[in-house]
Amino acid sequence: MTLVAEPRLLARFDGTAGKWRITEGTYEVAVGKSADGLDLTAETTLTNALFGS
Repeated sequence: MTLVAEPRLLARFDGTAGKWRITEGTYEVAVGKSADGLDLTAETTLTNALFGS
């Protein structure tokens, strides 16, 4: 299964750089009907990224 997400949803705004930043790391992704009923989980690794204005 593949899940595609808009990069900005995975980023935070870096006020110093004035751009959106994705921080490198391994993250757990969970999907379900509610926060206490997560049916699917997986790990993904993101690389550093700086984008936008």
